Amino acid sequence: MSEKVVPRCPVCKQPMRLNHRVIMDILNGLIHEECGTDIPIKDKGTAEEMLNKYPMHFSNLKKRIK
Repeated sequence: MSEKVVPRCPVCKQPMRLNHRVIMDILNGLIHEECGTDIPIKDKGTAEEMLNKYPMHFSNLKKRIK
């Protein structure tokens, strides 16, 4: 039986949801906006907006975020 992997914020370790506000860093990583990062920010919006705007970076991730 395979277990579903849920993407998590690398800072707070909480699961990502499509309606969560996130920032996309220059390494194309998603982090909750309220968690912040020292890495320069490339873009910000909801997780759903980032997945739709940058599908080339997140093709497998969209299937795992609710």
